[in-house]
Amino acid sequence: MSARTISILVTVIGVTAMVGATRFLPASSSELPVQAAAPRQQYNICLLLDLSDRISPALAPIQAEKDRKIITAVADQFGDLVRHKLYINSRDLLRVVVAPQKSGYDGTLSRLSDAMTMDLREVKIAEKRSAFPKLRQEFLKGTEELYRAAVANPSFTGSDIWSFVRDDLATYRVTGASVEPVRNVLIILTDGYLTFANQEHRPANGHRTSYMTVKRFRQPGWEEEFTSGDHGLISQGMKADG
Repeated sequence: MSARTISILVTVIGVTAMVGATRFLPASSSELPVQAAAPRQQYNICLLLDLSDRISPALAPIQAEKDRKIITAVADQFGDLVRHKLYINSRDLLRVVVAPQKSGYDGTLSRLSDAMTMDLREVKIAEKRSAFPKLRQEFLKGTEELYRAAVANPSFTGSDIWSFVRDDLATYRVTGASVEPVRNVLIILTDGYLTFANQEHRPANGHRTSYMTVKRFRQPGWEEEFTSGDHGLISQGMKADG
C-alpha cells in the first residue's frame, strides 16, 4: 500500500467530547481530503504522538517504524493538499506535537518535535514551490531523529492525552477568515491507553469510565469479558448516573 493511498486510521477515544467548547476536532479518523476541499480552504493539521511504552523496543519492536510510515503518509497527503493549490495559494500547516507523559522527556525530544513543522504561512508566495521539497525533507528527517531518541528513552509511562486536550489543544487552533476558512484537524497516534493521576475524580458509571486501564484486556478471552461486563469509556461531559 503506497503512502499516497493509505488511510490514516486514528485511535481516538472520546476525543470529540473531551474537546468541548473548543470544537477543534471535526473528526477522530480521517483520510485527509484533497478533491473535496473548498478552493481556498486551508488546513491546520496537528499530529499528536503517544511516545509512551507503546513504542518500547522490548514490548513493541516494530511500532516505531509503523508510526514513521504513518507520519510519512500524512506528510505525503499534506503535500497533495499544497500541490492542489499550486503552492502559491497554500497557507496550510502540518506540525507534530508529543503528548506529555508523567516522567517527562529530555530536551532532545522537545527540541525535535518543536522543529517538525511545515508551515506554508511562513513562506513567501514566490518561494513556496521551491521551498516545499526542503520543508518536507527536514520534516521527515526530524521524524527519524525523534523516534531514534524516543526509543532510547529509559523511562516509559502513559501519555496524558486527556490533559493535552483539556489544557493545550486550543492553543494549536488556527482561525481563518470567511473567504479563507481553516479546518483544524487533530490526528492522534496512540494505543488508546488513557491514564490519569487522579482517576477517582473522573466520571464513572459501572464499568464505563472516563479513563481506562487496558492491561486486564491483554489476555485471551478479553473480548467476552469486555462485552459481558459492559466496559467502555464515557465522555467528560456525561454524568456518572446519566
